[in-house]
Amino acid sequence: MQFTQEDTIYVATNHGCLYHARLLSSGNVRWTELVRIPEEGPIITMDVMSGGKVRESCALDDWVALGDGKGNMTIVRVIGDMYNPHAGLNQSWKASPERQLLGAFWCKSLGYR
Repeated sequence: MQFTQEDTIYVATNHGCLYHARLLSSGNVRWTELVRIPEEGPIITMDVMSGGKVRESCALDDWVALGDGKGNMTIVRVIGDMYNPHAGLNQSWKASPERQLLGAFWCKSLGYR
């Protein structure tokens, strides 16, 4: 789990799903499934980099890095707005056989690379 704002959180599951959850003022939660990783293994690492310059206060431009227990890395770009988020770009690749995937993180100084 990772909060991006005081009322917005990304949740990755043991079944390979990435969700966007928005905490509503009524006390309810609005869940949106964004992506299901190809091999549906457990997601063991996640990092989020929020887009800095969005035109509207409710607009989304977040990048989520996911690593699963089978050595796959998936990058998801989340776009739309906080009320209707969706995955705009989704790319996966397998780590080298001799390497184990232990973590994923964004380095803001490198940008979206």
